[in-house]
Amino acid sequence: MVATAASATAQLPDLATQMRTEIRDIGIPPRPTILQDIDNEMAKDEPDFIRLAKIIGSDVC
Repeated sequence: MVATAASATAQLPDLATQMRTEIRDIGIPPRPTILQDIDNEMAKDEPDFIRLAKIIGSDVC
């Protein structure tokens, strides 16, 4: 049983490397800054809708 635990421990770095590779290859894009800006404005007690319109209007998509 000691040999099994040792071999399992030895495989952990390989598993971690494989997981990082798999996650990277999924291709999830980073969260656009514009969404964070919208969330920040909407989280305020009194969001400035003119500012929201400017934020949304500045999106180049």
